[in-house]
Amino acid sequence: RTSHSYHRTSVKEADLEKYKSYPRYETVVNEFFKEYSFPLHPEGEYYRFAKTKKGYEVLCFSYEENSEKENGRDLFWSLEEKKFVDPGKKYHHNENYEMREQQKGYNSYQGYSYNRMIYFGYKGCEDDIIEELEDAENLTDTLMESLARAYGGKANEISSEIYSSKTDRKPTEEEKENFAEYINKEGELYKKIMENNPAYQCLVGRVDAKLGHQYMHGFYQMDLWGEDDRKKEFLNKVEYGPFITGYAENLLSSCKKNAILFTNGDGDTYPLWYVQEHNGFRTDVAIVNTSLLNLPDYIQYVRKKYGLKMKLGEKEYNKTELDAIFLNESVRPPVELDSFLTALKDPEALMDNSETYGNSKRKLIVLEQNTFKLTVGSYALPVDSSLVRSDVILFKGKSLYKTGIAQLDIIANNFSERPVYFAGGDLEHSWDRSLNVYLENCGLAAELTPYMEKISMYNARMNAPFMKELLLKKFKYNISSKNGFESESMVRTYIFIFTGLINYMLDKNETADAEKVLDKCLKEIPVKEIEDYTGDMMLAMACLKFENKHKIAEELFNQCLDKIEKELNENKADKERVSSFLNSMISQLTMTPLSKKLFDRCTALKEKVEGEMVKY
Repeated sequence: RTSHSYHRTSVKEADLEKYKSYPRYETVVNEFFKEYSFPLHPEGEYYRFAKTKKGYEVLCFSYEENSEKENGRDLFWSLEEKKFVDPGKKYHHNENYEMREQQKGYNSYQGYSYNRMIYFGYKGCEDDIIEELEDAENLTDTLMESLARAYGGKANEISSEIYSSKTDRKPTEEEKENFAEYINKEGELYKKIMENNPAYQCLVGRVDAKLGHQYMHGFYQMDLWGEDDRKKEFLNKVEYGPFITGYAENLLSSCKKNAILFTNGDGDTYPLWYVQEHNGFRTDVAIVNTSLLNLPDYIQYVRKKYGLKMKLGEKEYNKTELDAIFLNESVRPPVELDSFLTALKDPEALMDNSETYGNSKRKLIVLEQNTFKLTVGSYALPVDSSLVRSDVILFKGKSLYKTGIAQLDIIANNFSERPVYFAGGDLEHSWDRSLNVYLENCGLAAELTPYMEKISMYNARMNAPFMKELLLKKFKYNISSKNGFESESMVRTYIFIFTGLINYMLDKNETADAEKVLDKCLKEIPVKEIEDYTGDMMLAMACLKFENKHKIAEELFNQCLDKIEKELNENKADKERVSSFLNSMISQLTMTPLSKKLFDRCTALKEKVEGEMVKY
């Protein structure tokens, strides 16, 4: 179906009452796993929920075909009856509480999409949404987002079909036109939402940030397909605000010249592309998105765009044998990355040692080796007595997907000539956490180095002088809470970076400089306006390290409790998370000179939350 083939009527109204009657996804998941669970050992099958025209259904999919099985739907919440119903006997094995909780966790992560879209989780849901909403004249902001996401999903269908093709085919002119039309329709809807409600929040942040990301997605796809005029059209439609572009420039400024920067998602990739392509800022940095590295076309795209050296070529990355490799725990000495990558040039030869993956019938390569090393050549050791030189960098893991193989390929073949960085102050997005001992935090990015700190209580050491220079003098913050934050997650990252540096400097007895950094954070970051309460806690703990800031610490702790109470009153809180958080807060307060009133308030709130959990 092309973008032009939907049935249109002159006047249509969306059934608002019908859409409102669907329970929230979190309620569906909780209700299901109270009494039921998915079959334990399905042969070549997996299960997930779908929000359909009938209600909420459990769908059965085939691993081998990666598609819904015939007669594989069982109704659990009925739209017609407006209630939960028995999904069938095959789900009636509820004696294993831990297993049900594990399945519940696996099926909780996509709540945003289920709650914001009128239908979700099955092939064709985008078509159903467009059919019902495209010409409706009474769309709320949420319904407009549902329709926008449906158009975005149709655009992704086109690119996914091309990527999944077994042949190295290029998109047709019709596919390019339809892709561009879907992205533009999506953009027009987000613009309408902005006009109605500038503070509207999407999953990635405020609606204007989402709009910019979608146009940059169109830019990237057209650049990949060699469509210069179309990519410029999308680029010129982007209107990121000063906070988003400031964050992007700050992230690039955290890297040395000619660096390779591994990013993760929309927020730390699209704005960086924008400031490079539109503003000409730090075009020397190669931005490599790890979420896209599973696509052979993207691997070749970044190789050519940034002049990256790689051992494996287009032929090897197009092979399905490299989609995933299992690494068994082994006492064997580490293997050189170069030797490992050379072996992967002939993956068919490694299939002699393969095993069937999970419940699928597909066989994947299994290696009796889980540790690899990169032998380092000449690399200057900084003048720092706390550091020790390492001749090798070790990579360790239990499995490698194509994205991980490509990352190792890029690192191994470019590290001696180009600095390598990972985006994200929390360092959780690196290929494997065994890398953390080699990482040096340099602001909003962490550099991979061949030396380690002898003694450190932190996951990664910090280049404190460089970070202090960035945070105090060079970073552009431009943070405004008017109409909500463009990206609250980016604001939280700043808090993490600030407090991490403060603690690191205090550990080094650099108290005066640590206080300067704290003062800058309190000045630039409007933590009171952030919905999430973890930032208040982190800053409160930092303030406690300075006697002259105990009053500010108490204000931040109370601010934190205000936010928790607001979440609880609005029924938005994860009570288990809140309980754990309050327990941690109480243990910290017992060691502080702060008021008993604050301690009593925190204790009373914890008892109230835990009482509600027991009642539930």
